[in-house]
Amino acid sequence: MSIDAIIDQHENPDIELVGKVGIVREILKAEGSSKLKCPNGRYDELSLDSCKDTWLPRLGRLLVEGRKISELEQIFDNLTIITFNYDRSIEHYLPFSLVSHYGITLQRARELVSKLRIFHPFGTVGRLPWQQGEGTIVQFGDSDQADLIGVSSQIRTFTERLSDEATLSEMHSSISIADRIVMLGFAYHRPNLALLEPRFPTEAKQIFGTVKGISAQGQRAVKDEVAGMLKIGEQYVKLFDSTCSQLFDENWRSLTA
Repeated sequence: MSIDAIIDQHENPDIELVGKVGIVREILKAEGSSKLKCPNGRYDELSLDSCKDTWLPRLGRLLVEGRKISELEQIFDNLTIITFNYDRSIEHYLPFSLVSHYGITLQRARELVSKLRIFHPFGTVGRLPWQQGEGTIVQFGDSDQADLIGVSSQIRTFTERLSDEATLSEMHSSISIADRIVMLGFAYHRPNLALLEPRFPTEAKQIFGTVKGISAQGQRAVKDEVAGMLKIGEQYVKLFDSTCSQLFDENWRSLTA
């Protein structure tokens, strides 16, 4: 069913290495051919019009709603993102969004985005050149020049549980104290739900989730499992058979309340 499944089934380090190298290369190729690709190999430019139909501009507008330029230092204070994806699309996009909204320099925008709490429980295909921290540096979408073997050691498959207790504790704390939780493009795999389960019930009374393509019976099961994971009543879980962009468009008032 997936490269991850083959790696898990064979328990062979050689197959694991080749499989993860394949994952890294495919993700980087997908970045490079996506609507977020930078034109002419310039990593300091992005055509925002090319990705206007995606959910990222909706997030960008939500973040700047009612926020003055003097308040930019606090723009990410109330946002935590947990993504099970290996790509860096969110981190790549947000600086360009801030430049567009406020006319600040790209360097300044990237400094602000570096303060965003974003967790990748399964790792990423490298860190972007402007990001602090450890790990291999890889330009967005650069599948030709990247050290694929080096980067492959930085990712986990879905069967490899995150073992960093400090990171897990911070993730779970963010979920417990959240005012609102939004699940976008999430497949609700039980191992991933288990990874998210906080020690204490969430304080959130608004949980939004996309379930596009999931049957009515499946949606009922998802609602039950999400409520159980968050330790709250099902009445607080609202599921939408829609795309991520549609969820933002149709629930703008609730999301900005």
